[in-house]
Amino acid sequence: MRRGGQITGFEQVTKPYLLRYAGAKAFNSSEEVTDALQNVMLQHADIRTFIRHYEVDVDVDVQGIIRKTGSQTPLVRFACSLSASIDPDWPYWLYAEESKSLNQLPVVRARQKTGTLSGRHRRLREQLELYQDRTLEAKRKYNKSVRELHNEKQRQRNRRIRENLERYKNEQPVIDLERQLAGKLVGTKVMGALEQKGFMPPQQMMMIDAILTMPGTTLEAQHRRRINAINAVTGFCGVEEGRPTRRTIQSRRRPVPDNDESCPLAKRQQSSVEGETEIALRYAMESGIPISR
Repeated sequence: MRRGGQITGFEQVTKPYLLRYAGAKAFNSSEEVTDALQNVMLQHADIRTFIRHYEVDVDVDVQGIIRKTGSQTPLVRFACSLSASIDPDWPYWLYAEESKSLNQLPVVRARQKTGTLSGRHRRLREQLELYQDRTLEAKRKYNKSVRELHNEKQRQRNRRIRENLERYKNEQPVIDLERQLAGKLVGTKVMGALEQKGFMPPQQMMMIDAILTMPGTTLEAQHRRRINAINAVTGFCGVEEGRPTRRTIQSRRRPVPDNDESCPLAKRQQSSVEGETEIALRYAMESGIPISR
């Protein structure tokens, strides 16, 4: 806007709102735009708003119309436009000689002396720029090294996980078979969790005992083992869970009791199949659960 005012020769800077005046004048002068459409585009309630508050220039040849000498309206409109006020020789820019002469002014020369660096300061600036370039290069190499280290750790982590999975897939079946041949169906961790009888309802203990029994030597014994396990799971499904009981603090080394009721699970697994069948039958008779044949 300031540059446009310099070119056209206006002392005051052109206001952006004058563009709205020019557009409103173009709407009003056009034969295609009616008063109602003009009010809609300018958001006016009445045409009198445009007449009273907009600086509308008379751009018709009034003298030619009155004297009936012929209208020269295009010439009058050009005279009222901004293009008519532009002087080609208007000095709104400097010649090359004038621009060079500014360097000889005392104020400019004083600023040049202040801004001129000495030889020592110039060398320091060059060293600073060199150090900045080296710092950027070192930072780039550091980021690259950190990224490569992270990627290598991730690759080694994935490789170790694959090796562990492959080792578990190859070794765990052998461990399970050896445990079963030794008469132990569960590991030490599971055994320690199952020995906490005080935190399990009786139905859950019976279900665990029925599921973790040794396979029978005959087909009939295996069928009885499966029936007992199904009935035990069915009986446990009807147990309503209550509040969790408070866990008592016990020492890690538990003494081995002498009574038969508190024996570890491994000792209970050595009971005969007939004794387990009698326990399951007695539990089914007390709870009213039918036993399938």
